[in-house]
Amino acid sequence: LGSQGMKKGAAGGGASSSHWNTASDGGALSGLPAEMLMRGVDQSTLPGAEVEPKVVSQSPRIYLFDDLLSAEECEYLIKLGSGRLKPAGVVLETDDKYTVQQTSRNNEQIWITPEEEKHLPLLQHVLKRIHRVAHVPDTDAEALQIGRYEAGQKYEGHLDSDPIHDVTRPATMLIYLEDVKSGGDTLFPLE
Repeated sequence: LGSQGMKKGAAGGGASSSHWNTASDGGALSGLPAEMLMRGVDQSTLPGAEVEPKVVSQSPRIYLFDDLLSAEECEYLIKLGSGRLKPAGVVLETDDKYTVQQTSRNNEQIWITPEEEKHLPLLQHVLKRIHRVAHVPDTDAEALQIGRYEAGQKYEGHLDSDPIHDVTRPATMLIYLEDVKSGGDTLFPLE
């Protein structure tokens, strides 16, 4: 997710947040529902398991991890992004890395903050697993992105690593948070 490392992406639908109680600790987490904070949670009791990947392709290198996240973790990430999504940006130039435009990309997303990654136990638990299965240390990664694609929305073909524009990513991990009846495809050109 950082311009120096692995890009972590989580795509999914949104859930209504109008009924949530929000935390009021006054910090960067103050707008989050109290249930998201999970203060004092023993991470060993949290859901999810590391799974062996299926090799889809070696060129480009594509691995499939079925059920990497539990349904509970997926719902947690959907709720974490709910009500906070903004039009997604794209890297067009080195000086203007995240330009919002509708031609090649018209979905919504949010970048999870370092404060959230540091202080939300379930999020930390998920991120640790992502880094372990990707074999990329968390120090070499961008922040987590949560994105939502509604019917008809897209992100046209692009390179996730673009060293010319100062975006160097050795890996990208896409995690689908919801099942859809149709669409939601990610295409990779095979050599």
